Amino acid sequence: MNPYIGHESQLSGFYRFTYTEGALRGLDAVEVYNETGLRFTILLGRGMDIGYASYKGQSLAQISKCGFSSAVYFQNGGKEWQHAFGAGLVTTCGLSNVGPGSEENGEIYGTHGRYSSLSAEQVSLSRSAAEGDEVLEVSGVIRQAEIFGENFEVYRTIRTYSRQNKIELTDTIINQAFEPMPLMLMYHCNFGYPLLNENAVLKFDAQVSTPRDAAAQAGFAEMKTIQPPRSGFAEQVYFHSGVQSAELCSHDFGVRLSWSQEALPCMTQWSMFGCGDYVLGLEPGNCFPVGRSEFLQSDSAEYLAAGESKTTALLFEII
Repeated sequence: MNPYIGHESQLSGFYRFTYTEGALRGLDAVEVYNETGLRFTILLGRGMDIGYASYKGQSLAQISKCGFSSAVYFQNGGKEWQHAFGAGLVTTCGLSNVGPGSEENGEIYGTHGRYSSLSAEQVSLSRSAAEGDEVLEVSGVIRQAEIFGENFEVYRTIRTYSRQNKIELTDTIINQAFEPMPLMLMYHCNFGYPLLNENAVLKFDAQVSTPRDAAAQAGFAEMKTIQPPRSGFAEQVYFHSGVQSAELCSHDFGVRLSWSQEALPCMTQWSMFGCGDYVLGLEPGNCFPVGRSEFLQSDSAEYLAAGESKTTALLFEII
């Protein structure tokens, strides 16, 4: 009990709503806020990914120039990913493809898969006491399935605390098909201005770091250096192994992202310092974004047996 307030929502809470105009029209979401100044939006109609996120009024995440949209506008394949990628704090990639799109036996696997176009069901919001604090928790189920093919269920829980400036995202992915299924999974975490600027410091330790292409090779020696926006910048992508946390800190505040290296052994770094496309992606996954065909041919391809589950967890902490 707090004698200074009459209702707990004065300091922290959450509420469910539906966008009513523009490309977001019809998209269900949950707004979450707490006493520390942490605030974020869970996009129920986009796989329960986290869109807008801020700390004390300052944005943590990059929002792409196309902004967020309802999944009704999403088309699988071609360049449609680029039209529908709002970025935000977390965009989940998978579960049957991460990376470039391809066609396999007449089936199209679009760029980064279909997960972020799926809507959550059985959504629940709960508030409970926990060791002198309160837990704010949003949970739901996301299904990715097709006749004669994959049948994944994802049980996602996102929680924060009234007086702690952190976000916990936990997924349990279950293969409900009656045969083994390949699983490709990557959490596209997108940090933007004002957290991201040329004075920000990026820190992480990797056992192995590999540039994806010639553009990345050219910047390899300074891959942890944040550059100011410039016109014509070519994205630089690096593949890192042996990482379990990374920090991005500006002058006023920073974010530490951590995860289980055993469950998510790969981290992709996406440095895109173009004008209007200014973003740093730190992307833990069970694979690198090489596309389904290359993934299935590799010795590291992960399969879930019939009925098998995999649990992953991300932790965002304001530091």
